[in-house]
Amino acid sequence: MENPFSFKLDSFDAKKEKKLWERLGVLISTINEGNCEKPPSENPYFLTSMPGLHSKRELKRIRRAERKSKLSKWFNLPKPDITEEERDDLELIRLRRAISSDTHVRRSDGKSAYFQRGVVVDDPGSFYDRLPRKQRGKTLVDELLANAEIMKVQRKRYAKIARTIAEKRAAVRRREQQRIKRLQSGRKKQQATVVVPD
Repeated sequence: MENPFSFKLDSFDAKKEKKLWERLGVLISTINEGNCEKPPSENPYFLTSMPGLHSKRELKRIRRAERKSKLSKWFNLPKPDITEEERDDLELIRLRRAISSDTHVRRSDGKSAYFQRGVVVDDPGSFYDRLPRKQRGKTLVDELLANAEIMKVQRKRYAKIARTIAEKRAAVRRREQQRIKRLQSGRKKQQATVVVPD
């Protein structure tokens, strides 16, 4: 039996084509048997036939790619395409210990390639503890930026870090100026004690 996908046909033989597809179990009676010189632009057999044939190597490569893109032990959790917003949210989750240092949070293992986004549904019992709809953001970063208390603490922390960095730079600058001053004063002493022989 011939493979119809192996080469491009120069001439279109309708009877031969029909016989081939009947053997494969695909019966389509809508064929243009009058035009046998060249194949039609949309061959009904090719449009409704089986999927393209792959070699064993290609099938193995496809299966390996599918295995890499899903976690089998986690109920085939897919590996998503990460957008910029999701990347920011993942970074925020990774640095959550810096945001609230009073709560103990387990350190993450590293970059998380496999994840799914979900929606937390509030139960009626926690009506006063929940976040109102107006304060909810589209992403975690939006909610964090909208929270005034956390931003106030983060601004104080950032100002403290900036102050310590500025103090260190000033100390380095002072030491450098003192070193330059010592070198210049040492040169003046050497110039002043020049002995001229008689």
